[in-house]
This record gives sequence, structure tokens and C-alpha cells, in this order.
Amino acid sequence: MKNTLTGRLAAYVVALLSLLVLAMPVQAQLAVGRDFVEIKPPLQADNPAKIEVIEFFSYACPHCSDLNPIIKKWAAKLPADVEFKRVPVSFNSPFYVLMAKLFYALEGTGEMAKLDAAVFDAIHVKGLKLIDDKSIQEWVVSQGVDAKKFSDEFKSFSVDSKVKRADSLSRAAKIRGVPSLMVDGRYLVVGEQVKNHDELLVLAEKVIDKARNERNAKKYARPAVLKVFITGASSGIGNALAKHYAAQGATLGLVARRGDHLQTLARSLEGSGPERISCYPLDVSDAEALHAAAEDFIKRHGAPDIVIANAGVSSGTLTECAEDLAVIRRIFEINVFGMAATFSPFIAAMRAAAVHGKSGRLVGIASVAGIRGLPGAEAYSASKSAVITYLESLRLEMRSSGIKVLTIAPGYIATPMTAINPYRMPFLLQPDEAARRFARAIERGSSYTVIPWQMGVVAKLLRVLPNRLYDRLFANAPRKPKVL
Repeated sequence: MKNTLTGRLAAYVVALLSLLVLAMPVQAQLAVGRDFVEIKPPLQADNPAKIEVIEFFSYACPHCSDLNPIIKKWAAKLPADVEFKRVPVSFNSPFYVLMAKLFYALEGTGEMAKLDAAVFDAIHVKGLKLIDDKSIQEWVVSQGVDAKKFSDEFKSFSVDSKVKRADSLSRAAKIRGVPSLMVDGRYLVVGEQVKNHDELLVLAEKVIDKARNERNAKKYARPAVLKVFITGASSGIGNALAKHYAAQGATLGLVARRGDHLQTLARSLEGSGPERISCYPLDVSDAEALHAAAEDFIKRHGAPDIVIANAGVSSGTLTECAEDLAVIRRIFEINVFGMAATFSPFIAAMRAAAVHGKSGRLVGIASVAGIRGLPGAEAYSASKSAVITYLESLRLEMRSSGIKVLTIAPGYIATPMTAINPYRMPFLLQPDEAARRFARAIERGSSYTVIPWQMGVVAKLLRVLPNRLYDRLFANAPRKPKVL
């Protein structure tokens, strides 16, 4: 009898425990639509080495005001592989634009730590009407900030550019409301079932874990070896691109006129495996030599994934000088004809590869100098303008082929070509940094990219300047020296 009672009691206990377990909340897996949505195409982070978490917000938003002290404490405790940023949205609202400008002006003047929370408090607790430049200026000055320092920053080109960039990013991420959290440029935290800000941040941590796990899986998966063909590889940006892709284990085809420089580069890359590097000392204006090099590369390694027509020359030229006509011809032969001669022998093989789902990229290096004609640089500006138009035409031709055609228009890069310039070069990039940015643009598949982005803003302004104003501003600009 005792054993029977004991058995029944045990059964009741097991049943009760089972019910308790069933009643306990189960931590469900993350679900698309309920917990997060995917951003397509994914957005490139400024620092790809980190998992970037961006809070899209506005000082005008009361929910952002409530979240601000909580998310600051949360962000301070994030792991070392996570980078937190804030981006103010505009939503095409004049008031939101003012708030975005205020954010970047505080950041630019170094007053962010002091006044960030105070802005939220002024608007949402004290009810101050910071609705125009004057009221914002008066309030900021009342907080002990130098009036001129703030005013100059608030009205600066830098702040306007940052606001436009933030607006572009929020549109690309398809932000519809704030606060919103984006993780790793790939996920927006939705949290349909969260009840408060703390739960939202717990959910964000789970999405961060998801991004981290996917990164680790990608890191340890055996990557396909990229095959990259680069002209103008002996120095400058071509040299930096070769080193960048070699560091990724890519198979390289390297072209340059100076065979000795090319061999020096190849020897420096031998750690990547000499069988992965093919050197072709030739002039890109020699179409037959390029065709032979392309055939050899395809025979050895197969169709390339990326062909970068980077070879280019620059020199001051004056049409009125008869001796410069040969230089003008030479610049066009290398910068324009050489680009077409580089792409031409690869297209058939890349088309064939695309049939099997392997999308190749033809990358042409143009220049911001091709946006408007520069004095004393008739040939160089015209050649780069021709390159931009040529690549646009080629992009349309290749649209249904599975081959992407990309235009990269750099500003100033510290290379032997720019070292002789006798004038100031704004936003100058070092070659290794430029190569990293070029590679990111190529990976994204962007059809047209100006690097750095600040020069993109300058390029857009140059396009719309009336001729009369442009002539007045640039007629007396410093000339590039004659070197060819």
C-alpha cells in the first residue's frame, strides 16, 4: 500500500513539474517580421571590423527622449566588437532638419557630452520652442557655449553635408519612425512584442548575437578565391589595390609599363603564393599585348571576378601649344582607349561565367576632374569625362549580361601623379585607405561612387554651377605641371 501511494505521489509530482515547465515562458528563436526585418541590399559600415549598431533618432521625438538615458548606459556596456552610433533623421521635415543640424553642430564644437541630454530636456520637459536658427542659437548660448563658435559650425558646409549623408542613410535603411535600431547594416530591430525600452535593448542584443554568429560562420567558411586583374599596378592606387587584394588571398593579374617595378611588387606579395600572381609588363594602349595577357590569365586561372582598369596618366596641356598635341593624344590613348582595350578581351569569358551564376565586375577608375573642365588640364579632364560617359554606356550594354560595370571617381590620392601638384589638395587620401574604400565600393557593386564622399558633394555642386560663376571661380586656378 505504501509503495502504491509513493508511486502515485511521484506521478503527481512529475505531472506537476511538467505543467510548470510548460507554463514557463520559452525563449523563442528570433523571427523575421516580429523581431527584426532584413535590410536589402545590406548597408556597408564605416568600420567593417565592428558590428555597427546605429540608433536613428531625433531630438524632436519624445520616445527618443525617454530612450536616451537608457540607451547611453546600455551602449557603454556593449562588447568590444560592437560599435554604437547615433544618426539624426530628417524625414523631409524642416524642424527635424534643424534638430539634425543641432546634433552635428554640438558634435563639431565638442559640446555633445554637455548638452545632448539638455536638448531633450529643453524640448520635452521645459517645453522650449527651439524651432528656428535664432531660438536654437539663443538657447545654446544660454548654456555657456561661445556664440560665434556654435554659429559658424551650425551654418557650416560640414554640418550640411553630414545631415545630407544621414538623410541618405536613413532612406537606404528604410527608416519609417524613430527611435529605430539598425544592426550590422543588415537588420532593423522591430520588437512587435516588446513592452518597454529595456526589452527592446534585450532584443537588440539578440540581433547583435545573430549578426556575430553569422560573421563567425562566414569567417570560418572556406571562401572562394577572388581573381582580380589590375592595370597600372606598379605604383599609386593600382599598387595599393594589388596589396589589398593579395592580403585577402586573391589571385592577381598585374599590368604595368615598368616591368622592374612590377617584379618588385610581385616579390613583395610572394607570401600570398607566387602561383597566384601573374605579371604582364605592357602598355595598355597596346591592344594586342593586352589581349594576349587576358588570354594567358584566363588560361591559367579562369575568368576574372574583377577587372580594374586603373592605368592612367596626367599632365598639364595647352591646346595652343603645338608640342602638346602629342601629349593630348597619349593621354587619351592610355586613359580612354586603354580602358576599353583592358575590358574587351575579358567580356566573353565573364559572360560565360555569369551564365553559371558568377557575376563579374568591370571597374573603371575615372576622376572628379572629369566632372568639369579644369584650366591647363584640357586632356586629362576631357579624358576622364570621356571615361565616365564610356562606362555609363558600357553599363547599359552589359546590363543583361550578368556583368556589372562600376565607375569610381576619386578625388585626390597621395600618389606620384599628384605629388607634383603645386596646389592644395582637399580631402587627400593615402593610397592604402583609398584602396580599402575602392574595394568596399566594388564589393557593394555601386554603379557610380565618388571617393571620398566629401568630393562627391563637391562634384554635385560643380555640376550645377552656371558657366559664368564657374569661369569666375576657376579661370585663375593653379595649373598642373607638364610632365609628359
